Amino acid sequence: MILSILLITIVYFLIGVWVGAKQKNSNEKESDFIKAMGTVLGTNIILIALLGMIKAIIYLFKILF
Repeated sequence: MILSILLITIVYFLIGVWVGAKQKNSNEKESDFIKAMGTVLGTNIILIALLGMIKAIIYLFKILF
């Protein structure tokens, strides 16, 4: 249970970082809409990952203490 939460969180975090880095490093001519969507998507995934990490930490503390 805990391992699955941590795994999902790490995967979401890595995807978010990858999307964000891809958006910043892309030299391709993309429309502003696609760039904006990619940035929003990356930001949302990072936020979801951070929330997941916080939830996982709280969950671990409840079990341990």
